[in-house]
Amino acid sequence: IAAYNEILKTNPSNGIAQLRLGMAYAQAENLAKAEETYLAAAANGQEKAAKKQLAKMFLKEAQKALKNKENAAAYEFATKSNGYITSGNALYLAGRAAQNLGQSAKANEAFEQFLVVSPNDSKADDIRYTLAVSYQNEKNTSKAIEYYKQILSSPKWGETAKAQIAALGK
Repeated sequence: IAAYNEILKTNPSNGIAQLRLGMAYAQAENLAKAEETYLAAAANGQEKAAKKQLAKMFLKEAQKALKNKENAAAYEFATKSNGYITSGNALYLAGRAAQNLGQSAKANEAFEQFLVVSPNDSKADDIRYTLAVSYQNEKNTSKAIEYYKQILSSPKWGETAKAQIAALGK
C-alpha cells in the first residue's frame, strides 16, 4: 500500500498503480478504500480491470456474509457486485439472501435474473422450482405454472411439477 501510494504521489493518474493499490486494499479488507481506489483506476484507463476486481471483491464478501448468516449484508454485497459486472453467482447469492430475509419479491427478481444470465447452470432447475413454489405461495397461479412447466423434464422435479400443474389447473 505504501509503495503504490508513493508511485501515485508522483503520478496521481497512474491507473495501473491505482488498480494494484485497490488490490492491496482489498487484500487488507479495507473495502471502502479498495472501492475508492478501483473507481479512480477506472477513471484513469483501467475501467474493465477495475470493474472486474470490484465485482470479484463484493462477490467474495457476499459469499462470506451468506455463510455467516448475515443475509442483509450478503444481499447488499451481491447487488453491489452485480452493479459492476452481472454474474449468475452474485444473482444466486442475492436471491438466497433475500429469500432468507423473507423478501420474496427481491428473491424472485434475483432468481429470475439468474435464469436469464445462467439458464443452463446446474442450479437452474432448482431455481425454477423455487420460483414456482414462491409464486404458488403468493397465489400467482399463472407464474407458478409457468415455472413448473419449465421443469417437467427435470429428473429431480418433473413428477412434482406435473402434480402441481394438475392441482393448480383445477
